[in-house]
Amino acid sequence: MKKLTLCLIALLSLWGCTTSPQQAAKNCGAPNGWEEVADAAEGRTLIFGEVHGTNEMPATFAAYVCAVSKRPGRTLVGIEHPARFQETYDKAQLADDPRSVLLSGLGKIWEMPYGAGSKGMLAMVTSVSSLENADVVAFADGKIEPPAGVDTQEEFQRWFSALPASERQQAYEDVMAETLLAASEEGYARVVVLVGTVHAQKAPSAFFEGVSSMAMLIPDALSLHMRGDGGTAFNVTSEGPGERALRPNMRDVPAGSRAPAIGFFESGDSSERGFDGYVYLGTVTASPPAVQPE
Repeated sequence: MKKLTLCLIALLSLWGCTTSPQQAAKNCGAPNGWEEVADAAEGRTLIFGEVHGTNEMPATFAAYVCAVSKRPGRTLVGIEHPARFQETYDKAQLADDPRSVLLSGLGKIWEMPYGAGSKGMLAMVTSVSSLENADVVAFADGKIEPPAGVDTQEEFQRWFSALPASERQQAYEDVMAETLLAASEEGYARVVVLVGTVHAQKAPSAFFEGVSSMAMLIPDALSLHMRGDGGTAFNVTSEGPGERALRPNMRDVPAGSRAPAIGFFESGDSSERGFDGYVYLGTVTASPPAVQPE
């Protein structure tokens, strides 16, 4: 009788700990509107385009990934870090302390002022690396094939530096798209990517004439653009690295939206707008490098 009683207590305890997918997503802090976006993005690639160097965008991305990872099927998470760090990400996903693995394995990344190594990014990659039903792929700056006769690293640098800016940019876009597409062939239910705005837009770039962005090279991809009430970001401009002001951009965000929120634009062609929807963050704050150089 005592054994039966203990079994019943254990079973009741298990039921009490079971949560619905909706409750699980709420526990993730998922952004408002996430379910509608997730429904449309199922079986596709969803790209979050950001201004690097804020706290709010990586946090919102991590919360969305946490929520969709509660759905059936595995989630592939794409991070704009160099592909040579994939082994570190693989180790982090198996570690009891993924943050320590990421800090040591990515090294100087966390000292760089470009936003990809910010405190917010470190918190985000630690979070998504801890998820049980998701895999992380580092896809940026993958292998770019030089022409025959370019054999050493020095020769490659000379060759690559001599290319016109638009050709260099296109080479990066091509290899990022190829890396993501190759990784997604493993049978994932969905792919979610965080990347800089220039790689996420689905319209011709004003900076690189004739370049097709990563988002344009991935079939059936959906792309969201960072919108908000202004604030600050920590990254690099023509004036150098540091904190800079961001202007408010509420274009096409529904009135009354409560941050954080994501959604699709009500009308319009993404090839003209550049994006399919928005990530509304309210007022954003600057996120400096995770590690200060000695």
